[in-house]
Amino acid sequence: MSAAHLAATHTSRAGLALRGLTAAVLLVDAVVHIRLASGYQLSAPSGIGAGNLFRLEAAVAGAALLWTGHPARGRTRAIADQ
Repeated sequence: MSAAHLAATHTSRAGLALRGLTAAVLLVDAVVHIRLASGYQLSAPSGIGAGNLFRLEAAVAGAALLWTGHPARGRTRAIADQ
């Protein structure tokens, strides 16, 4: 194996590990925010309130989780580099 091939394999493994770790952290973030949202909504029950902001944060974390874990994301970059 050439050094370039080994470097590419190492980079892809490291990238995959980083994407997996990021996905796990985003999942924990979304779950924690959605569980805490109802308790924080009591501060302003008829308004926007912190609970709704927590739900928005959970939705953003969920969207980022889907984007991070999307399998075509890495292939698109590889095609663009060719």
